[in-house]
Amino acid sequence: MTPAAGQSLTQIAGAAAWWAASSFAVGRVAHRLDPEGLQRMGGVTKLLRIEEGGRVYERLLRIRSWKGRLPEAGDIFEGGFNKKRLSSLSAGTLARYMAETKRAELTHMALLPLALAPLAWAHGWVRAVVVAYSLAANLPFIAVQRYNRARLVRLGEKRRRP
Repeated sequence: MTPAAGQSLTQIAGAAAWWAASSFAVGRVAHRLDPEGLQRMGGVTKLLRIEEGGRVYERLLRIRSWKGRLPEAGDIFEGGFNKKRLSSLSAGTLARYMAETKRAELTHMALLPLALAPLAWAHGWVRAVVVAYSLAANLPFIAVQRYNRARLVRLGEKRRRP
């Protein structure tokens, strides 16, 4: 192996270690956020009119065709919530599910810039790997959380209609 190849592998190994550690740490902190506070939260998690109740994700990203293939880690910590399937249509379950989509969205929003930290020590083509990983490991998850929450809002609106 050439010295340059060894250096690139070391940079990738360092980036992978950073990604694993930062993902665990951010996930642990996010897990401690109060579900009731998340339910009331607006700000960056507030759905926008342009999202058209999730339809923009269906139309532009064809999200329904790939979202089920993403891994789910909502229940990795004790007392967590698995968002892979909606277990019930009760008001309590829907409210918790919506709160958990906000938790996951905030987690991936925090991880997006953190995943770029290896740019500080990476060189050459490894920098492209770092950027690609940061985007690929976070943007799809953010889109899925916003899409699922928008669909639940639509469901809630349908249920309230006479």
